[in-house]
Amino acid sequence: MNTSKENSLSVKTKWAITGALTFILLIFYQLLSDLVEGIYTLDLLNTQLDAKAAGLLFFFSSIFIWIIPFKRSKIAVRIVLGIMMLVRIIEPWMDPTGKITIAGIGVGAFWIGFPLIIRLYEIQIIQAMDTDAESARRFFSKIMIFALAGASFLSQSLRTWGVTLDYSMRGWGNILGVLISLGGLILVYYTTNDSENLFTTEKPKYFFSFKKITVLIALITWSYFALNAPAVFTRWSETDYTAVILIANLSTGAVLFLLVWKPELLWKMKKWLLITGFGLFLTFFVVGIVSNQTVFIDDLEHSPIIVSPANFFQQLWIYLACLLIFFLYTVVLHIISLPSRSQNRKKKKKGVWIWILNGFIMVLLIFMLIFTNVWGYVEPVSVWFRGLFWLPFGILGFIVAFALFIPLLFQKIKIKKVSEKIPKMGKMHANPSSSQLEKVITAIFLIIFIILNGVLAYSTETHPINPNISSQPIRSLRIMTYNVQQGANVSGDKNFEQQLAFVQEINPDIIGLEESDTPKINTGNTDLVRFFADKLDYYVYYGPKTVMQTYGVAILSRYPIQNFYSIFTYGNEDEIGSLFAEVVVGNTVFNVMVNHPAGSRDAKMAHTDMMLDQVDELSNVILMGDFNWREDTDYYSMVTAIYQDSWRTKWPTGVDDQNLVMNSTIDHIFLSSTFTVEDARYIISPESQTDHPAYWIDISW
Repeated sequence: MNTSKENSLSVKTKWAITGALTFILLIFYQLLSDLVEGIYTLDLLNTQLDAKAAGLLFFFSSIFIWIIPFKRSKIAVRIVLGIMMLVRIIEPWMDPTGKITIAGIGVGAFWIGFPLIIRLYEIQIIQAMDTDAESARRFFSKIMIFALAGASFLSQSLRTWGVTLDYSMRGWGNILGVLISLGGLILVYYTTNDSENLFTTEKPKYFFSFKKITVLIALITWSYFALNAPAVFTRWSETDYTAVILIANLSTGAVLFLLVWKPELLWKMKKWLLITGFGLFLTFFVVGIVSNQTVFIDDLEHSPIIVSPANFFQQLWIYLACLLIFFLYTVVLHIISLPSRSQNRKKKKKGVWIWILNGFIMVLLIFMLIFTNVWGYVEPVSVWFRGLFWLPFGILGFIVAFALFIPLLFQKIKIKKVSEKIPKMGKMHANPSSSQLEKVITAIFLIIFIILNGVLAYSTETHPINPNISSQPIRSLRIMTYNVQQGANVSGDKNFEQQLAFVQEINPDIIGLEESDTPKINTGNTDLVRFFADKLDYYVYYGPKTVMQTYGVAILSRYPIQNFYSIFTYGNEDEIGSLFAEVVVGNTVFNVMVNHPAGSRDAKMAHTDMMLDQVDELSNVILMGDFNWREDTDYYSMVTAIYQDSWRTKWPTGVDDQNLVMNSTIDHIFLSSTFTVEDARYIISPESQTDHPAYWIDISW
């Protein structure tokens, strides 16, 4: 670009580059989330890994950069990223299989277009600031970090607006998604408009070495795993949703604010403060996970483990980790702004392999995180990862820490080996500086978004009205057990809204949910339980925390819930987590358990023994769930020797008055004999909006 008057990029171009990178990253996160979720959900229906997992091959599309001539980078960027923006527009409307293909194409386009556009921007900035290579390098580092933090901040906001679902991917919010895609496309075209003038240099230099690219991808992976969706933190440790949203927003927003208002504070940050801040962030992050886990029972003789709600210290680690997200971005800023050996186009093959390797690292970490959940189904590899939910985050932290410590601890050695002296951290500065207007606009933008996110997050907290204040005595209840298949229907479509409408039509007083563990990458880091509780305005207990990687059980109730806890038993394929809660209806206390055992005969027997022990000598017992066993089993005989099977009580032949035969179901509700079953109904799939039948009963006493 011709910017000889100021020897710098124009303000318009600077913000256009920042905006283009922000939108590219945001759209990549959205497509990546849907790709992984689509593969997982469809494979979950088969309970095994199959050919659909080949969709992850899109992560290695950087190999096609080899065949793109250097001087054709501009047209390649426009075509490839144009495809990425286009598939983002049409992807929400596809069926599950189509989503895997379309989202995969978009992810593949990112792994080609992102390296190419970074290369174009690097050369563009070098040539615009050719008298000051150090400032050019720091300037582009500043843009990159702003884009990374900005994309994460926008993702946090969109998920807050959609009650953990990305607002721009659902319903009327798709209009916003189209605008984001079109805006990204326009910015990509605008910022590459003069790119044909960039290839006059015989050997163009690049800022991004192997170390820096790897750290960038580590931060992108970390953002995808957790930082973009603060709701996941609340299910790790039962922290307050609104508080987590605000702390994560403020910490990420502080990076954006300082990059515009006082970047020198980031550049001048002392070495010890960088190391200490990031070290504490990583420590709090990992300890926050581990402290909320319990023993993973692999011994049949091991007693059941009762896990009470998280205490203050278990929650404190997560709050502190969210607060110190600031240091993660600051450390990466320093790493990618340090000098590195120049690369030229003759080393193109080496550069391509760097991106391919990082694609492999991301895929490996994704599999590792998912295997901590499905460790019993993809043997022999998956079993190694049982209980190691913290490990992928620890590896990401090691990558960043290694890249940080090497130049900082061995700075003197590196000064002798490279032609450009490494500047001390305290002497770095940002260039060019931001105008007063840019500062004011950035501050206003951040303030509005943080306040809006805080208000919306608080509004999604449940504020139920206690029906017990009514003077009318309560003598009946409607109870429902519902395996939501992680918020998907029988075709694999995510359908929170349809499942919610189905529940609202039945209008139960107490709901037991199974396979409700959606706040993880397998299912898009969404939170179905929060979504239901917000819309129904019910009391809620989530059940086993997601760091235990169970398939999830939860309870929602129109009436207050008290004395709740989770219980873990022996499992050989899954972590078997159940929940117990007291539901207070008028003057009556109901003792409720929601269950979802699986695996071998021994595992199911261990769970059955535990369940019966938990409610032994209690009155007003309700045992419900997806038990994964039928009427012809020992477990069924053990339970019905004490409690009534509500279906058989109402319909002794197993056939209702609509001629629905349900003699081999695995979804049950068992009751104390003191209850009268007034009605009992199964709604089979697909009307149930999931792959299981929904089951509800009316009882009186």
